[in-house]
This record gives sequence, structure tokens and C-alpha cells, in this order.
Amino acid sequence: MVTSGKFRGGKGIRLLLEAFSLVKSTVPAARLLLVGDAAPEEMNSLRDMTSKLDIQDHTVFHQFTDRFVLCQIYNAADVGSWPGEPSVTVLEALATGLPCVLPGREYAYKVLRENGAAAFFSDAEPRDLAFVLSRVMNDPTYQRQIVANATKLVKERLSWNAIARTTLGLYSDARRPHSGV
Repeated sequence: MVTSGKFRGGKGIRLLLEAFSLVKSTVPAARLLLVGDAAPEEMNSLRDMTSKLDIQDHTVFHQFTDRFVLCQIYNAADVGSWPGEPSVTVLEALATGLPCVLPGREYAYKVLRENGAAAFFSDAEPRDLAFVLSRVMNDPTYQRQIVANATKLVKERLSWNAIARTTLGLYSDARRPHSGV
């Protein structure tokens, strides 16, 4: 399991740690990799939390890295989760084929929700997040469906080529003479 980004209050890292402790009890081989940075006092607090939750031996902190290495990390992971505020990193993860678990209440992920391109949890409760994470990790059919939907969405609507085509179409439409009404 992986998450990445800037680890500050609104990103839901504490929620993810609590959820991971529940997942760990049902999936003993699970590991959590946190790739990112935070203020030193926040990183120390997160490390302390892993000890209190008794997941310190199954949790790895890695400072943020370049996109090439990050893509390799996503390719090696079974699931990614960004349980707090929206992150552009989610799109990068989806583009690598990583199934993602995201907050269902977050409007920024509406297009993903509408296309079944990620799994969503409904509450900011560790049990709900843990349930969805476990489902993605333990149900290969569900995992494949999410990845297929995400891959299609990324290629058709979210890739740079798709965005460029849409933008060029808008410019072309704007240049056409319009009849006055």
C-alpha cells in the first residue's frame, strides 16, 4: 500500500495510519509506504503514531522522490490511498495502473467516481477506509475493474493528448463565425 505527497494536516495521513492498523490485522503481509515530506515535528509525530498503533515494523517513510522513481513505486504497489485533500499525485498513480482508494465526498474526484476509476470510502472513519482498502487488496476482479476503468479514463479524457485535443477543439469552435441572435 502506498501514499505520497506533502504530509500535512488535511491530507489524511493519520486516518490512513489508523486504517492501515486495521487492515494489518486481517492482511498480515500488508506493508505501507509513505513517500513524501512534512515538517520535522509532523514527521516525528507520524512516526510516533506508527509505534502507538504497533505498525512501525510494517510502515516505511521515504522522502519525496522524482516522478520516474515514484512511477516505479506505484507499479510495485498493490493499492494507493489519498484519504484527505485532493492531490494531483492521484492522477499520476492512476496513469501507472495503480488502483486507488479515495474519499467519496471529495468533489475533485467526481470524474473518477462517475467512471468507476477508483474505489471510494464514504466517511472519514478508519473502519470505512480499512474496509475499502481490504476489498481492493483481496478482490482481484474488483481491482482489475477499477484499473480498467481508470486506464480508459486516463487515455480518453485525462492524458495530455486528450486535454490538448479538447483545448484545440474549443479554440476551433471559438474561431468559427457565430450567427447573431
